[in-house]
Amino acid sequence: MYLFTVLLLVFCAYANVHGYEREPTRYALLSNLTRSVSNILHILKDEKADNGLMKNLAYKRETYQSSTYENTAISGRAVDGISNSQWGGGSCASTNSELHPYWYVDLGKEHIIERIRITNRGDCCPERLHDVDVTVAGHDKRFDAVCGTFSGPGKASEKVVVQCPKGTKGRYVRLQITKGSNNVLTVCEVEVMGR
Repeated sequence: MYLFTVLLLVFCAYANVHGYEREPTRYALLSNLTRSVSNILHILKDEKADNGLMKNLAYKRETYQSSTYENTAISGRAVDGISNSQWGGGSCASTNSELHPYWYVDLGKEHIIERIRITNRGDCCPERLHDVDVTVAGHDKRFDAVCGTFSGPGKASEKVVVQCPKGTKGRYVRLQITKGSNNVLTVCEVEVMGR
């Protein structure tokens, strides 16, 4: 599985640079390859830390968001198991521009939640991911348990990891931009790691 992931990421890095418009520069090739290797190491490190005990609790679960950009960037795209950070890949969820946009997932029942991994958009506007509070709620949907905050601004294709305090338990996990008035919340994958 790891070998397949490595090969796929290297291919994507190569494909991103080898467009039809121009010849790739050595710098562009090296930059994309470095980013791909960094993402691979990050994934492998997380998998090793998970020790097989944790899993992605958000995969294919019910999701909601405060609004939906052009009625196409639906909230469920963020839990489809595909961390393609390119908008054209059809795997990113996005709200409209609004005050304090949010996205959340229903895990179906309460779980122990260790951390949340968020894949940021890579082809445009990565700075939109900023001042994000990650909160957890029980069956009552009162999002008062704070896992953490990502101040940002995000970088292109960045995998943001928010570590929850030990023993955090909940059924719902919400991401919400808390500062500014005209914000768009775009996430290309959200993984809730826990038991």
